Amino acid sequence: MALPELPEGLDPLLLEAELEERLRQHEVQRLVHAGDDSAAQQQMRVPGKEGEKQSFASLANQAYRSMMKMLESSNFPDAPRVDVLMRINAIFMFLATCVCWSLPEPDERLEEVLSWLMGAQGLQDVIKEWHADCKLRKGRDMSADGKVRLQAAFDALLEVAQQMSQNAIVEPDVADPLRPAPGDPRKLVALFAKPRLKEADVPSDLFGAPQATGALLQFSLQGCTAMLAELRAAYAEPDFHREYMKLRNSPSAHGQHVEFTLQRQAKVLEKYGFEPSLRGVIEMRAQTRACTWDAVILKLLRDIHALLEARKPLPKRMPWSFQSGWRPGVLMPGASKVQLVQSSWDTGERMTAVEAPQVEADFGFQGPVMEVDLDLPEQEILGFGAAFTEASALVFQGLAPYLQHELLDLYFGEDGIGFTLGRVHINSCDFSLGNYCFDPVEDDFDLEHFDLQVTRDGKALIPLIRDATARVDTAGGAGARELRLVASPWSPPAWMKSGKKMNGSEKPGLRAECQEVWAGYIAKWITAYRRQHVKIWAVTVQNEPEHNAPWEACCYTAQEEADFVAKHLGPTLRAMHPDVGIFVYDHNKDHIYEWARESLSHPQARPFIRGVAFHWYAGDHFEKLRKTHEEFPEAILLSTEACYERHRWRPGTQISEGDWSFGEGYAHDIMGNLNAGAVGWIDWNMLLDDTGGPNHVGNVCDAPMMASVTDQELHLHPQFFFLGHFSKYIPPGSKRLCSRVLGTPSCTSSSRGYGTCTAQDGLQGCAFRRPDGAVVLVLLNAANLFVNFQLRLRNGPDAPIRALRASIPARSVQTYLLPHSEERQKKECAERSCEGHGKEVQINLI
Repeated sequence: MALPELPEGLDPLLLEAELEERLRQHEVQRLVHAGDDSAAQQQMRVPGKEGEKQSFASLANQAYRSMMKMLESSNFPDAPRVDVLMRINAIFMFLATCVCWSLPEPDERLEEVLSWLMGAQGLQDVIKEWHADCKLRKGRDMSADGKVRLQAAFDALLEVAQQMSQNAIVEPDVADPLRPAPGDPRKLVALFAKPRLKEADVPSDLFGAPQATGALLQFSLQGCTAMLAELRAAYAEPDFHREYMKLRNSPSAHGQHVEFTLQRQAKVLEKYGFEPSLRGVIEMRAQTRACTWDAVILKLLRDIHALLEARKPLPKRMPWSFQSGWRPGVLMPGASKVQLVQSSWDTGERMTAVEAPQVEADFGFQGPVMEVDLDLPEQEILGFGAAFTEASALVFQGLAPYLQHELLDLYFGEDGIGFTLGRVHINSCDFSLGNYCFDPVEDDFDLEHFDLQVTRDGKALIPLIRDATARVDTAGGAGARELRLVASPWSPPAWMKSGKKMNGSEKPGLRAECQEVWAGYIAKWITAYRRQHVKIWAVTVQNEPEHNAPWEACCYTAQEEADFVAKHLGPTLRAMHPDVGIFVYDHNKDHIYEWARESLSHPQARPFIRGVAFHWYAGDHFEKLRKTHEEFPEAILLSTEACYERHRWRPGTQISEGDWSFGEGYAHDIMGNLNAGAVGWIDWNMLLDDTGGPNHVGNVCDAPMMASVTDQELHLHPQFFFLGHFSKYIPPGSKRLCSRVLGTPSCTSSSRGYGTCTAQDGLQGCAFRRPDGAVVLVLLNAANLFVNFQLRLRNGPDAPIRALRASIPARSVQTYLLPHSEERQKKECAERSCEGHGKEVQINLI
């Protein structure tokens, strides 16, 4: 089968199922004949979902599965159920021969099909009513009215199908013998004229070439990509390749290489519903081509053919591991040209400075576009950072001095990634060696036995914080450079709690008579830390107040927390530490708006509250964050915890590299939070050992840095680089700029797991103006495909729009630094012109 050549530059190394949404939304260049896509991939409005679009194939697939599921119910009488099932199968078999071809006006015609399949009073709706009627009438046949409506739905669908067949564009010079010609509508009409259909009435070759039942639906783009990727992986195995070439090149084994290949691909073919035979392979290829003209799918087919012909080996990913002395790439604020650093899974680039496109006049572009309003600043950024935990401090303490220096320099030093925020636990947390507090004496309401030396923390935790603070204080760079620490309690001492133990929590967790002493305890803890030369910038009232965790916990309702702030914590801190801010909530984004409204509407609590802290463990919920920011713009919104548990590592993940998708998840969350109004992002443990601990309840996790104390090795994981693309180049005092990414998919599902980022999220971006005037753009591409896009820069209503012709590799993050002022660049342009003896020097302006 001859396949068209691919556009230059489209050479992804690996392709995954999650490409589906990106491909549907034309995020990549498509192989298109005469400007037409197959009708199967036409974008349709999703019935009942305003503004959402999917391909016709995907929507029809949903309708088919839904109807099949209803028809399988035992409530349906057998004979009419088989009749309806066969009619549905016939319709879809017929559509499968039409939708792979272009239609002159496909949107209107296909939407009419969808309206009869999925819409109100459509076929699916009629079957739903029949299902309900059968339940009510205990399995008796369809009512007379139901039969009339069902027949009307089939008649309307048949009429549209006939029109599709008549209008399908089939050009003889491009027709593919593996793609079926549009079906003969007369066969469908004759079939539907029968009073009741049986399985024998609808053979697989009803419309010519054999079709699997529901052929249109057997393959979504996701299915195509997943199956072909599995085939390519199977063919790429060295043992298979050697044997294949041996058989193929042996005259005495003529044709045996075909059987050998079929044996290897049999399991994959069967998994995706194809017969493990030559006929099954032909059918698979036909359906793959019928499903899409997309370059990615065709590239996979080409790769498989190349493997079988042994024309070229598969490209290999460049591995990366940390070597002492590595430092991230530098972007110079005073440079006159656009600069770019990039981290890419395939290439081995990790915060590497690469050649950047330059700004030019606006130009037309078909594809994803990121628009930035340079004159519309939003919230000011506080910074980025990670948590200082006892676990991190103990692992740090076990490292050789040169590795300790590496860690401090990489996180906090002038040539590191510029962390300026940190979090520390008050009393123990799950990432401590065990429960501890600083006044365990039962009912010590006067706190006479409080350990003002905070001896336990003074052994490892406080020294680490002091070392980090010193490194931040001596580091250069744009913007303010100080380490702001947020302190959070996991649990009061056991004697202050209703359950009399630190792990777990009753509801409420804090004894009513202990509220005042607990507020005083927190204030004393802040005093004790200051005596150790550690300054606390803010506290949160309670870590995860909704979670009765198996580790240290203390539950509050929003009302209880607001009352505690109003009556106890707020007045106590104002009296003893008026410079320390109070953040409420400190739990997942799914409930942030409700807690913020309760707290910030509390008249006595509101004057003491600086902001609302939140975590990521319930999923994206950026809309909840945005709503909170819009309703309470004066409140600081700060992300104070995020991490992945160790069990989420994908198979084959090595401690030396970590899981690349974790970095993508971090960047996705940071972008979503900042674009919704947050001012910063604090990671969980900055350092863990090679088991993901220590942790006293087995709640082991991943971290941006992990270390083997035994082997004295430090490992940088993807989270480090993705975080660094923000923290190093967006200093405190930067202001977010209004930006939007157009022409790209966007996943708004609230049901997927936290930290999930796939090709369904499309091209993502955010923009900032630094205190020095330079503009920083961060972009993320989680798809396994190189993406070309345009950056459009607006600088006020009267200024001309400027633009960049940009691209981002597969599974990569990029940070752009744009020159900071037109005036300076004009001056430099004039100076260069003089130096060039009158020659004009072109400088791109933003």
